This record gives sequence, structure tokens and C-alpha cells, in this order.
Amino acid sequence: MKDKSSREIQPGNIIVYGQALGRCASINYGKVISVKEKTLRFVGLGREGYAADSKYRYQKCATLQFESRILIVTRNQVNAKALMLLDGIDISKFK
Repeated sequence: MKDKSSREIQPGNIIVYGQALGRCASINYGKVISVKEKTLRFVGLGREGYAADSKYRYQKCATLQFESRILIVTRNQVNAKALMLLDGIDISKFK
């Protein structure tokens, strides 16, 4: 499976992905757990509110199927608080 920029998605990658929140669109951070054919398992981060200083929280493990809504990001593109949480996700616990 490849992201929107045609890079191969691998377990451990940090991604941003599009998500529908009711009638609004959102972009969230996530960490890839596994990739199989056209599905990707990940743990995402959400925010407790919409303010810029809202705290991040873990979301449950979920599945993404739309490559056009996924983009691999580098560590320096991720908010420091979010990166700390993402680094704490041990993907081996989900296999």
C-alpha cells in the first residue's frame, strides 16, 4: 500500500490521515501497526477539543483503506506532544 505521494507504507511509519467528524473534515496523526494488501491498521491520536492547546489522546486501533487520505510524515513534522505519545506505541503488542 502506498500513501498519497506514492511512498510505500511500512509498520512503524508515522502518518497523517483524513477523517470525517460528523459534517467536518479532520486530519490526525497515527502510527502504522500493519499493512496488508489494501488495508492499514494503525493507532491514531485525537484531540480532546478544537483549541490549539487541546491535549492529544489515544484513539483505538482502527483500519484505513483509502490510500489517497494517508500521508507519511517525518518526525520533525509532528507536534512534540503528539510525537511523545506516538513513540510510546509499541507496535509489537498489536501483532
